[in-house]
Amino acid sequence: MEYTETTANFKDGTFAGSILKINNAIKNIIEYTNCNLEDIIKMTSINPTKQTEYNKS
Repeated sequence: MEYTETTANFKDGTFAGSILKINNAIKNIIEYTNCNLEDIIKMTSINPTKQTEYNKS
């Protein structure tokens, strides 16, 4: 993997994903939306957990 300040790429240059840290993501949500804290918590923790099915036994 190769990393820049904002991205992660495979050695062949293919985009692998963002390396945005959760605290910066939350700051962006606050700055660019009118979301309340409850919605931000859902977006950054509850919903991703559901999507990965991590909470299933």
